[in-house]
Amino acid sequence: MSNFIYNSKAIDGPAVSLYRGCGHRCSYCYCPLIMHMTKADFYRARPREGVLDGLRKEAPKYRGQSVFMSLSCDPYQPIEAELGLTRKAIEIFHSNEVGVTLLTKNGKLAQRDFDLLASRPDLSRFGVTLTFDNEADSRAWEPGASLPKERIKSLKKAHELGIETWASIEPVIIPEQTLRLIQKTHEFVDSYEIGKWNHDQRAKEIDWHAFGHAAIALCERLGKEHLLFDDLVAYL
Repeated sequence: MSNFIYNSKAIDGPAVSLYRGCGHRCSYCYCPLIMHMTKADFYRARPREGVLDGLRKEAPKYRGQSVFMSLSCDPYQPIEAELGLTRKAIEIFHSNEVGVTLLTKNGKLAQRDFDLLASRPDLSRFGVTLTFDNEADSRAWEPGASLPKERIKSLKKAHELGIETWASIEPVIIPEQTLRLIQKTHEFVDSYEIGKWNHDQRAKEIDWHAFGHAAIALCERLGKEHLLFDDLVAYL
C-alpha cells in the first residue's frame, strides 16, 4: 500500500495530502476531529516528511489515473507560497502521465501553477471551494483563505486557459448565498459538487430538502453538470 498516495472512499479514487494540517483556519473544518488533532495543532501546518521523494516512487503506479489534491488540507495554503510542494507534485504527476484534480480556497496562489495545468489540460482539473459570496462572512469563517472574489477570478482565468474547472459547494452554510454563487459562476465553471454542512448543530436549522431541490433545479436550468453528495441526497 502506498505511503503518500492512497485510495479514498470519499472520492472513489486516489488522493494525496502534501501537508499535515492547514493554515486557512476555517471554523467549520472537521479535519482536526477526524485526524485526532487539536485545532491549534492542525492550524500549524507543515509538510509531510519525504513526501516528494515518496511521490516520485509511487506516481508511476497511477499512470492513466487522476490524483485528488487534497482531502485533509489545502494544496495552496499559506506555506505553499514558500515551499512550492504542490507545483513540484504536479510536475511529478504529469511527468508520469498521472492527472491531477486540485481543490483550493486560495485562488490567487493557485494561479501560479496555471502554466503547468494549461500545458497538460488532458491531465488537469482545477477547482475551488465556494462557501460565501461576500468578504465579511468569508473573513469571519475562513480567516486564512482567499476571499470569494479571488477564488472566482481564478476559476474564470483557468477557464480562459482551457483548464477544466469545477466548484466544491461544501459546506453549505447560507443556502441563499450558495445559489447566488452558482448563478454568478456558471459561465466559467464546468461542474459543481454540492454537499451539506455537517458536524455542527446549527446545520439542523437548514431545510436541506428545499435547498437540495433548489440547487438541482438551478443547475439543470443553467445546463451545468452537478453531483450531490450522499449526505444531501438523503434529504431529498
